[in-house]
Amino acid sequence: MKILEVNDLTYNFDRKSICQFDKISFDLHKGEVLTLLGPSGTGKTTLFNILCDRLTPLSGEVKKNHDLKIEIVSGVDGLNWDKTVFENIEDHLLLDNPEADSNRVRDMIEIFGLEYKDHKRLDELSAGQLQRLLFARSMVISPDVLLLDEPFSNIDEFLKATLCHEIFEIFKENEISLIFITHNLKEAYSLSDRLMYLSGAKLQVYNNPYDFYRRPLTIDAARFGGLVNLVAGPVTGRADKSLTLKNDFGQFEVIDDIGISNQFAYLAFRPKHLKVTHDGDIKGRIKVIRRFGEIDILEVASTNSKILRVQVDDASSFQVGQQLSLSIDVANSFLLPV
Repeated sequence: MKILEVNDLTYNFDRKSICQFDKISFDLHKGEVLTLLGPSGTGKTTLFNILCDRLTPLSGEVKKNHDLKIEIVSGVDGLNWDKTVFENIEDHLLLDNPEADSNRVRDMIEIFGLEYKDHKRLDELSAGQLQRLLFARSMVISPDVLLLDEPFSNIDEFLKATLCHEIFEIFKENEISLIFITHNLKEAYSLSDRLMYLSGAKLQVYNNPYDFYRRPLTIDAARFGGLVNLVAGPVTGRADKSLTLKNDFGQFEVIDDIGISNQFAYLAFRPKHLKVTHDGDIKGRIKVIRRFGEIDILEVASTNSKILRVQVDDASSFQVGQQLSLSIDVANSFLLPV
């Protein structure tokens, strides 16, 4: 069920400036996690301010019930550091409804795991406990929609891995709809029901969040979604749902999800879809080995001097200067317009 609908929304800071966004449209369903990605400065926080009626768009509309309660959760700046955990949550409840029952505060303290912290001052809390306080404070007024503006950005990766999934389960159980801004791709892929990408004043909506990784619509979206290899070439054939593309590495028939009409296109493939094999058609030499912990990346210079990135689980058996034979996993490749 749709609870919020944005139609052809346009906003800029003044009529002479470049649009923050231009005629963007999307909707939000009850209980849904809709993640918003995009480079810094593209208007994500501005959009949140419009949804909360803090800013007025230049044109377009936000359709929502007049009693739809929307709450923004961002940093700790809005907290009162001279008051306790209980008082911070209670103040927010009474500001929304002066006649509210303070037992609601106790409920939130229990739900968000802040037992025995209710009379602590905020400077006595850990980063994770402060984050729980922010969520408890926002949830105490029973919102329909939470707008989360990078809520986990100041938490270390180990704590974040457990905290964000635990908190999102609470939201799901209460059927709270979320619009979630993050720059963390792991969060975006693992927590989202759908995903949006805002860049260059335009919005792309992906009904499956993992399609942002597997089938991005533009080059900048592909690069934002993770490391990608791009090899351009002419289109040599067209079928109903695929194109044949010829480039320096051969001729490839690839599914065309976006309807490329140009005579040239990029064959795009992630480093995990470029395989080290004994009989691959692509020959090259390792120039750089980059180790990232969970995965390693080999930067390989092909015989035509094209640099390709290859993902391996463990690079300890490889050496700089080593010759490799590579093969592209065409089934997991995609096309992008030049």
